[in-house]
Amino acid sequence: MRPGVLLFVIVGMGLGGFLPCASAQPIGAGLDFQDSHAVFDVGGNHYATHYIETGLTFRQWLVPSLFNLGLRGGYLSVTQDPNPVVSGANIGGEYIGLDAGFRYNWIPLIGFRAYASETYHRSSTTTKIGVDHINWYGFHARAGADLQIGIVGIGAGVFYRRATGHEPIPASQPESVALFENESGPYASVTLYPAVGGSVTLLGEGGRWHSYLLTFRYGF
Repeated sequence: MRPGVLLFVIVGMGLGGFLPCASAQPIGAGLDFQDSHAVFDVGGNHYATHYIETGLTFRQWLVPSLFNLGLRGGYLSVTQDPNPVVSGANIGGEYIGLDAGFRYNWIPLIGFRAYASETYHRSSTTTKIGVDHINWYGFHARAGADLQIGIVGIGAGVFYRRATGHEPIPASQPESVALFENESGPYASVTLYPAVGGSVTLLGEGGRWHSYLLTFRYGF
């Protein structure tokens, strides 16, 4: 684990996640499906990168209904064009990371939400010229407010994402070069709370780096 992850755990305790307002369970689990589109700067070349994360998040509320930490991980699928080294390849792998969540209810219906995560992505595939990989650390943060009426919650705010890592390019094969990208923009979400302790959320982030997240959560 790189030093930045440890620093994230310490600093991230002031940031927060977006979880059901009605949940008071100390431990929770979630099924996450996230579809992201980014533009990675790879050695000065800009490549459209599409990746899908499918996995689980396990969450512990350290301060009930206020602050939590989570461990997330699962399967990763990456495609990247027009990079000729990996163009057309579906690159499989995995991701693992930590996140932190904070929430504060100003009044019964309106609250402040914040979230931050640090995730390591590792993917590789075998091509005619060898094993190609795309590996990166991703930092992600959100901050905003939401309104809950009955079993429906509507949220909006801003996000920031940053990617740093490495992957091959034709001029350096089989060596790799650094990749980098950062992006910010607005987000919006809709959450349903069909039962006590559970929720279903659809969240979208806009901008050049846009993403869609579908999450099913339940507290124990």
